[in-house]
Amino acid sequence: MWDKVIWLMYNLYPLSNRCFYGNFEVFEVLYLYNDWYDDPQKILINFMFNFGFIYSNLRDILYMRKRDVRSPIQSSYTLGLSIG
Repeated sequence: MWDKVIWLMYNLYPLSNRCFYGNFEVFEVLYLYNDWYDDPQKILINFMFNFGFIYSNLRDILYMRKRDVRSPIQSSYTLGLSIG
């Protein structure tokens, strides 16, 4: 029983720490959204800068759906890496 209690106490700090700092990331994303809402040109510029990455990811997902060997996406794990 004490092993489980020690394990829980050992793993509770990283969980609470990540939840605490995760809230800051959420507030930062909301702040950036408000910034984009005030100046929509930033969204267009961001899309233009990242167009190559967006095109490549959509192409690879299309190849994966067709089960083509040219796609570097072979599993759901590599799909998540490609999207994220």
